[in-house]
Amino acid sequence: MEMKAITADAQRGLWKTALSSNPRDFAIITIMATSAVRVGELVSMTVGSLNLSKGEVWVNGKRGWRKVFLGKASIKAVDCYLEVRPPSFCDGLWIGQRGGPLTADGVRQMIQRLAERADVEGRSNPHAFRHRAAQAWLDRGINAEIVSKAMGHADVTVTLSIYSNQDDSSVRKAIREVEMSPFYDLADLELDETVQGLKSGNR
Repeated sequence: MEMKAITADAQRGLWKTALSSNPRDFAIITIMATSAVRVGELVSMTVGSLNLSKGEVWVNGKRGWRKVFLGKASIKAVDCYLEVRPPSFCDGLWIGQRGGPLTADGVRQMIQRLAERADVEGRSNPHAFRHRAAQAWLDRGINAEIVSKAMGHADVTVTLSIYSNQDDSSVRKAIREVEMSPFYDLADLELDETVQGLKSGNR
């Protein structure tokens, strides 16, 4: 299965443009970039389902309700948005232009507007953010089962079938790092980039 992720440069461009746009758009881009949430799950968020003190929000996904964890950047962005969130007749977290809940199409249109302002080319749809986040987690060595749970996948095999492709440089680096570890006392080696990574992994 082909993974269609937004590029790191495009994501950064959208994030910076959203920062100068408004708190709602910035919070949405930040959450999508860091939590791998589906667009349908994003717009299902409500004020009542949000717990910023715990960094959690309940969303309605493909398989029912699930918990999504928010990082520090997302918590701060949402907190700033809540300070200016317009009054609404609904409990939806994200408010659209007419005072009602923001829709999935509304999110897509918002991203398209930001992409045009940022002069971003290529994939910049909501699902492309999800793919980028998942691949970034796996590239940093996070366990596939943890990534699977964060993605809301039914099974880890789904995660691996989408994100198991690794380029030659990633495979070469992994093999060389593992090859080194049995033969050296890492505590006595100079902290070059490779050994620094090994030490971090052994903590």
